[in-house]
Amino acid sequence: MKQEKFDHVTNIITVFLLGITTLLTSYASWQSSLYSGQQSSKYTQATTILSESNSLYNQAAQLLENDMNVYNEILNMNYDIEYARKSNNEAETKRLEDKLAMYEKNNVSTDLKTAIDWAKTQPEGTTPFASQDLMDSYYNDAKIKKDEGTALLNSGQEDNSHSDVLGLSTVIYSTVLFLLGLMSSIKSSKLKVTMLIFSGILVVYAAALMFSVPMLNL
Repeated sequence: MKQEKFDHVTNIITVFLLGITTLLTSYASWQSSLYSGQQSSKYTQATTILSESNSLYNQAAQLLENDMNVYNEILNMNYDIEYARKSNNEAETKRLEDKLAMYEKNNVSTDLKTAIDWAKTQPEGTTPFASQDLMDSYYNDAKIKKDEGTALLNSGQEDNSHSDVLGLSTVIYSTVLFLLGLMSSIKSSKLKVTMLIFSGILVVYAAALMFSVPMLNL
């Protein structure tokens, strides 16, 4: 009679653990698939954005080189103007000044003009390209894109870590299901109790791992 009651209780506990473990396994697998999909999406977006960032860096380098050439041309024009002034050639001076003004209007950006004006207030020999504000203006867009892409990449890696934790939980749940599946073939009461306790501990541990991961919704 006592053995029948014991078997009845262990069967109820086994069925309960089987049901709970099955539900938790399904939930962990679902969450893991969501995180895997999200990770893949973020990696794809990050790759695209970082590629755009590289293109912007290349464009910035080309613009910087162009502005350096423009500035060198401005210096040459100023030398010609200074020479015309020293030669007292007012007509040539006026012509060169007009030419310089037109050249600056067509080729000098607002950022470069600001940096040129800044360089005039600095010690002799200082170029506009010593201005941090000017240098930042070339690469700001590229840096913003790079930071955005890096943030997405890091977020994707975090999603991958969450997916790994959920995958581990699923493996533990599968182990529990295997152990509980053996219960019907075990005759020893002590072994049954031991397996139920061990299975319960594994379920609690796996659940703790699983619920440590933030839940995703569809």
